[in-house]
This record gives sequence, structure tokens and C-alpha cells, in this order.
Amino acid sequence: MTYVGSGTDPLHNIIISTTNLASCGDTFATSRGAPASTAWGSANRVLFVPFYIAETVTVVKLLTYNGATAAGANDIGIFDRAGNRIVAGANPNQAGTTAWQEYDITDTTLTPELYFVGLKNDGTTGTYFAVANQNYGKLAGVCQAAGAAGGLASSYTYAVLAVALVPIVAMSLRVTI
Repeated sequence: MTYVGSGTDPLHNIIISTTNLASCGDTFATSRGAPASTAWGSANRVLFVPFYIAETVTVVKLLTYNGATAAGANDIGIFDRAGNRIVAGANPNQAGTTAWQEYDITDTTLTPELYFVGLKNDGTTGTYFAVANQNYGKLAGVCQAAGAAGGLASSYTYAVLAVALVPIVAMSLRVTI
């Protein structure tokens, strides 16, 4: 028997991460430096990783890939190109080391457009797997903003990346990871 596709195969993987072509690309982990456990370094800094969504999808979870030290409260959310928050998770403590941390969010439908996943940690010692390459981060469109204590703000003004930290974050299109 021969399988013939329906022509409706999805453009996006079930997990859309920093290393996906919809974001910083497949060269992220190879030619820009290997991801390593990297300290957040500045309390309440928010980093925004770009994602281009090419078809309508529903995001049900957000994820971070934590490094060797879990510390501080963090928050993660999806923002539009103007810096407005679309959805955010709670403001939990960073939990788990050298592993994915999942954040439940309200199921959120995204239409084809450029979005940013914003990640904030309120401490300086929590670590995330990241590529420590500021120039690559700038070229990939990673931005930053100063945050305040507590959860993510409802909007930010994006600023040029000024740190060598491109974290691995992801959006999941299914509940079970």
C-alpha cells in the first residue's frame, strides 16, 4: 500500500523552538556556538526571541530549557511585533535543572505573523541553555527590555540586544510534551 499525503500537512513542528527554522534557525546549535548552561546575569531582564508563524496554530504551552542552576522566579509569554503581550504563564520559580520547564497558558491561536517569546527571570543566578553570541542574537532578531519585579508587563519597547545570551525557548502545539 502506498501512502498519499492529504496536502494538509502542517508547516510547523509540534514544538517550535529557538532552534527551529521558524525562529533562530537550524544553525543555532552548530555554527553559532554550542548551547551551554548560562546565567541570566541581570535581575528582571526580559529577552525576546522572534518566531515567524507561517500558518494558523494554537499554542497550548510555553517552555524553557533550564540550565544547571534553577533560581529565581521567571515568567514567559508571547508578544506581538509591537511589544504587546498576547498571553503569559504564571510567575513560578524556575524548577528543574538541565531539563525543559513547561508553562501552562491559555490556549492561544496565532495567525501568520511575527511574534516574540519573552522570557524574564527576577534573579541573576538562574541558568538557561543558551548560545552566548550577542552578534548572532542581534542578527536573528533577539531583543531585550528592562523589566520590573513580578510578572511580565502588558507591553514593552524592544531594545537592541546588549548581552551574549540567546536562550532556548519553545512553543508547544500539544498538551503532552
